[in-house]
Amino acid sequence: MLKEEKEHKKEEEKEDSSTSSNNEVDHDDLFDIIKKANKGLAGSVRTSKDTTKTLTKQGHSLKKSLHKKKNIRKSIGKDEKAVQNINAEGHVVVVKSSFFDKVKGFFSGKTWHEEAVNQSAEKEEKKAEKYSDEEENDEFSSEESRVAEDLESTGSDVSDELEKTLAGLQSLRRSVHFQTQKIKSQRHAAKEMQILDKDTTERAKQLEEEAKHIK
Repeated sequence: MLKEEKEHKKEEEKEDSSTSSNNEVDHDDLFDIIKKANKGLAGSVRTSKDTTKTLTKQGHSLKKSLHKKKNIRKSIGKDEKAVQNINAEGHVVVVKSSFFDKVKGFFSGKTWHEEAVNQSAEKEEKKAEKYSDEEENDEFSSEESRVAEDLESTGSDVSDELEKTLAGLQSLRRSVHFQTQKIKSQRHAAKEMQILDKDTTERAKQLEEEAKHIK
């Protein structure tokens, strides 16, 4: 009876040892899997950061272009006033008979048309600024770099690796949100530019035609 109990105890100890060994293997495998996944996640965080940087540069270029377009628009406005002054002061040397009527008609509708265009452009500008206010700052950009570095370093255990996974996913989520805001902002800025471009081109052509009558 005693012999049977000893043998039974040995079998139990064997099973416990085997179970412990299997658990150890499973834990190590899980650790390696998460560690490898985190390295891949680090790459995604870095790629996302580069995408944000590209969108930021694109936004700056768009703002510069808009600024230039507005300056051109102001310049055309000054030229229109110059033509109007020539008309008012009678400094026209050679004028076709219908010129004054054309100029009168041209400038009478100009104010209303310009105001309508300005309102449409300002509407898009406000929308662009609204989304631009929610864009990321330099602090978040530095945080992305830190998160990526943490993901690439080896944690002490599975729990540590999982915490880094969570931080990486949260960073990606915020990054995608900011990128979406940038895209929305730039879309409205581009629409504003399109509105101004169309009007500027039309006014420039009209001005050129009217100026041809001044000799």
